[in-house]
Amino acid sequence: MKKEIYLILLLFTVTLSIHSQEKFSVCLFTGKSDVRLGSDNNNILGNYYTPHTSFKVGILYDVNRRDSISFYVSGGAQLASIGLRMNMPDGQIWPETGKPYRNERYYYFDVPVFLNYKFEEWLIFKVGAKGSILVGTHNLMNGMDAKPFTFGFVGGGCLKIQNFTINAEYSFDLTESLRLSEWSWKYSIFQMGIGYYFTPSKIFMKVKS
Repeated sequence: MKKEIYLILLLFTVTLSIHSQEKFSVCLFTGKSDVRLGSDNNNILGNYYTPHTSFKVGILYDVNRRDSISFYVSGGAQLASIGLRMNMPDGQIWPETGKPYRNERYYYFDVPVFLNYKFEEWLIFKVGAKGSILVGTHNLMNGMDAKPFTFGFVGGGCLKIQNFTINAEYSFDLTESLRLSEWSWKYSIFQMGIGYYFTPSKIFMKVKS
């Protein structure tokens, strides 16, 4: 897990160096993650998964963002932690936890790409797609297969107050996220977050002065 985090930090550093004249936004999201049925089978286990805390932190780069243009593209990299809670039926106890539920967590490196629409300078809507690479798991159930790569859609909105942002996003996977025997699930996540816009070149100039 540490190697993946170091790689992400390196990618951020390289990106900042290449695009030092452009605008970036760094954002921290938190919310609830859920799973949807991913197959046509009568998925009994799907009834016992309940939403649990999820969060992500990342950086986006605005491509060709200009005051005179309403549409622009952004892309970046994010580190996501998705939490799920699985409850035992009829009050039964999980042997390994001694409780009627168990918490699972999945770590992903996300690469999102958005098409943004600037309705007003302070209000931005976005829709796009993301690819997610699995970099780690915690408390994975025996027999559960967490897919190494998933693909999905993501959309949301952003309120911009000077350099700060208030964000809302909803994402859902199109490909299979988890599989246990003949049952499968797909992630469905709603998150709120706060962010900050910055221009690296201006920061470096302040440091030098």
